[in-house]
Amino acid sequence: MDVRTGASLVATTGFIADQLIKATLTGTTTITGVMFRRVANTGVSFGLFQGYNAFFIPVVAAVLVGVWSLRDELGVWPTALILSGGVSNFVDRVVYGHVVDYVDIGFWPVFNVADAMIVVGIAALIVGELRVDGEERNEN
Repeated sequence: MDVRTGASLVATTGFIADQLIKATLTGTTTITGVMFRRVANTGVSFGLFQGYNAFFIPVVAAVLVGVWSLRDELGVWPTALILSGGVSNFVDRVVYGHVVDYVDIGFWPVFNVADAMIVVGIAALIVGELRVDGEERNEN
């Protein structure tokens, strides 16, 4: 399996898992100390800017198009993870009028699998850039 196929498989699986959890979660469930409860987030990360879902729909769409257009520069894994999580949360904004968050670990704002994929994708992008910059400095 090549890298693109693997990244696409992970991204698709993450998208489907996130959407299935959101569609089926109705109450509060605790599994091994992690609480799963449905929370409506009309803002962005960490619950900031609540109440602006209509504003964020075109903004998120533009960001997703931008990430897609930069996919060759960003790399396979960061692009796959960021787009998968971003599209999943975008679907929520359009279908539900808010992003559905559901993982509550107590000391952190409630989040979802899509959020985790976006964060891991951005972290991979940053690490990749730091490695490239470090290699370029070492060559000089």
